[in-house]
Amino acid sequence: MTLIQSSNTSVSSNASLPSNTTSNSTIASNTTSAPLNTYAIMGDSDSVRAVLDALVLNCSVINSTITPYSSSASNSAQPEQAVQYYRASSFALFLEGYNNTAASAANAPPSNTTASNVTSDTPLPNNINLDFLDCLNQTIGNAVPMTNNAAGLAPVWRLIIFFLLVWFLARRM
Repeated sequence: MTLIQSSNTSVSSNASLPSNTTSNSTIASNTTSAPLNTYAIMGDSDSVRAVLDALVLNCSVINSTITPYSSSASNSAQPEQAVQYYRASSFALFLEGYNNTAASAANAPPSNTTASNVTSDTPLPNNINLDFLDCLNQTIGNAVPMTNNAAGLAPVWRLIIFFLLVWFLARRM
């Protein structure tokens, strides 16, 4: 997933991800403790589903709808709203209302070989629930799939390990 900052933010699909459809979901706490902050997650649809399930279980978030990402939607996540990227920046956590001006196109260097003034990241707002944010961050970091579902390979690896074990034991006799 690549967020490209321009007058029209767009997300490109990445065929190397577990699924090819870029999707997002709103993340809100299921508790009534203040402050209530609304986040969003974005990545390929399989990863968004896996992470949302883990967040519902571990962080008491509301099980929300997963929708395909649309850059033309009025409430779609913008690069300036990202608070954390995961899995080589192919999965992200966004905070609604956050505006990190350092991530805007105006502050990007003109090229990869040209140095520019580095703009510091905008601090996160003071009124966020840091315990909830920590739960989101830890859970996403642990739950976001790193590769395609390898469940189909599990029997093959078990068989290989079994033969290696038999071979090792046979050599000891």
